[in-house]
Amino acid sequence: MPRCRFASDGREAVVPAGTGAMSVADALAASVPFSCRYGVCGACLVTVRSGGESLDPPSDGERETLRNVDASPGQRLCCRIVLRADLVLENAPW
Repeated sequence: MPRCRFASDGREAVVPAGTGAMSVADALAASVPFSCRYGVCGACLVTVRSGGESLDPPSDGERETLRNVDASPGQRLCCRIVLRADLVLENAPW
């Protein structure tokens, strides 16, 4: 089972593969802001510190949102991340 760590908070959990990163953030009360949870608003932008090679590529919709929020390389929307292997995310504190 993959481990998901939110580096800014130091919170982590081991979860079943296929679990969404936003669900993990919610369960851990990690400081990941959100608004829509559908990949549209861009509020849940996180930086993938390690494990990014295990992620599915961004969908067309996520890519559009990442462009709209002027995301840097290595940044993804937490609400669109599905865990398949260990992952470390850098979340911006509120």
